[in-house]
Amino acid sequence: MMNHYNYLTGSYDELPLNYDINKREDPDQSCKKLYDDVVNNFFGEDKEVKNLEQQYGNKPPFYTVQIQKNGETYLFSSDYIGPSVYWARELGISDRGIIEFLNICRTLGGHIIWPRGGERPKGVFTPNQAKSGCSGVYDRIDWTLQLLKIFYEIEKYREDKKEYLKRANALLPKEFRNKSNFNDKFIRLYNSFDFYKKHFELFGDFEGFCERFKLVGTFVDNDHNIIWMTDSFPILPLRYEEYIEKLSTAVQARNFELIQIVKLTEMPEIKEKAAKWFQEKWGVPLEAYLESMEAALNGDPIQEWYLCLNGDKIIAGAGVIENDFHDRKDLTPNVCAVYTEEQYRGKGIAGKLLDFIVVNNKEKGNFPIYLLTDHTGFYERYGWEFLCMAQGDGESEMSRIYIHR
Repeated sequence: MMNHYNYLTGSYDELPLNYDINKREDPDQSCKKLYDDVVNNFFGEDKEVKNLEQQYGNKPPFYTVQIQKNGETYLFSSDYIGPSVYWARELGISDRGIIEFLNICRTLGGHIIWPRGGERPKGVFTPNQAKSGCSGVYDRIDWTLQLLKIFYEIEKYREDKKEYLKRANALLPKEFRNKSNFNDKFIRLYNSFDFYKKHFELFGDFEGFCERFKLVGTFVDNDHNIIWMTDSFPILPLRYEEYIEKLSTAVQARNFELIQIVKLTEMPEIKEKAAKWFQEKWGVPLEAYLESMEAALNGDPIQEWYLCLNGDKIIAGAGVIENDFHDRKDLTPNVCAVYTEEQYRGKGIAGKLLDFIVVNNKEKGNFPIYLLTDHTGFYERYGWEFLCMAQGDGESEMSRIYIHR
């Protein structure tokens, strides 16, 4: 099974066994790629959603998901939903065990976004803060989702906090219901959900929230009932190893519902698989792809191959080479072999792939960049401009060359 991108390592590599957990940086604040991946996977081509870079004074930049709807701006922060490092240590999990679940859960499948910002009254927290620690639900994603589901339901039927508390308490053993320490936890999350009510309304209802963030089948079942990762009570699990195991399994399964864009040079182990996939789509000899891919892996400054993966399945791809077999040898480098599997078309995947390629080649200094195509009206959507006509090798008709400046 191929690894998924880990936001702690900043690569597809696993954390080393001697990794210093105490010195880890929080990707939920500082990792641009995490926010890019969140926007790409959960919002597709929605032009009203973007990754917003912010910076206060001389502090390092941080990132926010910004959604603009009907003249209003809504801000969201990424949040890790895997097992808590703090509570794992408190409950006797070794650092090696923690590293093992961070390798799995600090991937895209182990993240979601929650509302942030606004002038909150004293004692009202963001959902990320409200669910955390002893005052919350010990960072348990199953409990957080269950309470959010109750909130959505009472909003639908115009019920109040009293009904919310009644439903939340029904999840507890009878002897613990309506105790102040539990009610305080539930109210803490209710107040957060209520303050950010308009943010949650963007997703319609709880079903819409789960569909948007691809939680069905992993964190909720097909009827949108919560999948508990261990016993719901006590809220701080007695069997934390079971919580870790089930939550890690859910994250892994969710990763296979999400799409990642990779460079072949980051995942050389899939060279043969990638070459075969391109050969099947374009009919170019397999050896030609393997030769170009080997050049990329050996440090060629221009050649690179890019793949969109849904789990371990290639669903789209493209390459960058010096010349895509046409007579304008002065126009280099060229994007080539752009292809998306038919069942994945119309979802913005090709656009995201092209944007990724453009950014990567700008970073490498390979710019402007060109492509040869017979299409009209497609590449213009993604910032490409028609430049000229060119004669493709062995072709009777002229083709169009586009440029991205």
